[in-house]
Amino acid sequence: MRETTVSLRYRDSRGMGYAVEIELPEDDETPENVRPVYCGAYASHFEAGGLSFPLPRFPLEVLAEIKMAFTQMAPKFFRYFFGCWVRAQEEGLEFGLGELMQLFSIKRNNGFPVKMILAPRGGRDIIEGIPNKDDRWREKFFVFKINSVSVGDFDFERIRREWSDDIISRLRDLCGSSAISASCCTISATSATPSLDRILATGTIPLSYAVEIELPEDDETPENVRPGYCGAYASHFEAGGLSFPLPRFLLEVLAEIKMAFTQIASNFFRYFLGCWVRAQEKGLKFGLGELRQLFAIKRNNGFTGTMILAPRGGRGIIEGIPNKDDRWREKFFVFKINSALVGDFVFERIPR
Repeated sequence: MRETTVSLRYRDSRGMGYAVEIELPEDDETPENVRPVYCGAYASHFEAGGLSFPLPRFPLEVLAEIKMAFTQMAPKFFRYFFGCWVRAQEEGLEFGLGELMQLFSIKRNNGFPVKMILAPRGGRDIIEGIPNKDDRWREKFFVFKINSVSVGDFDFERIRREWSDDIISRLRDLCGSSAISASCCTISATSATPSLDRILATGTIPLSYAVEIELPEDDETPENVRPGYCGAYASHFEAGGLSFPLPRFLLEVLAEIKMAFTQIASNFFRYFLGCWVRAQEKGLKFGLGELRQLFAIKRNNGFTGTMILAPRGGRGIIEGIPNKDDRWREKFFVFKINSALVGDFVFERIPR
């Protein structure tokens, strides 16, 4: 009969010893189904991802917040998260879900359904060299006993045992980028104005803020939103790269051309953001004048009142932008206008 239980012995900073109990999975155990009082884990997270016992509290807090099981993390998810957290600690900054969502999109892993990975947002890479693929990483699976030795004082019951297939929906609810399950929610975060990558470069202290998002009322439409609020489309956040706080360069252009925020079609924002990021990489200015040199601003024939960008002949510098977004206006929500979302920009300059 083989020995299946191993005690990993450690010493803390004071030289005191402790042991973590790990075991081979039983015949009927899988990453999706682990015995009570135990948690599953992959050796790759420890061998190549930098994870160790006791488990650090910061990923546990995020997993609890987005209701994601520990074994749903693909190696790429943890490596990016851990790398950014270490970088933030070096700069004396806080790094949690709010900061994570500024830098990455959380996506399903096509190779393993229901597994989750992190995909860097355009122009916000601060961690390089993360492999795109880990071969056979799910084969090295074990279980460990949940106690103060393995997880510290974190209440591990806050983390789901069952795998969740609605994490993306949960994130949209938290971040205001989809139809929201409750009539109103407030997202409290520690984040930065401007974005975290610039804070890491400058050492600026991050600010605490709350983002208030709500479902539209029965009589609210993109053309008619209650005072003190602004409407938005989920597609701008899901596929266009938009995030809170809203970038000032976009707000300045909308104010200059007297165009409401909800008049921006997905095509408009994607082209604009792509060109702005490209200009930033080259150290160039990009505003309304530069935009008009490259694009014509046109009415969207598909949705009266909304506007698109059409590249001028011979001046295409951004490729792969879809010409059409199906049902993009259906995912509509409203957010409260405050300094957390728009900085010191005077939002009254933009038409309602």
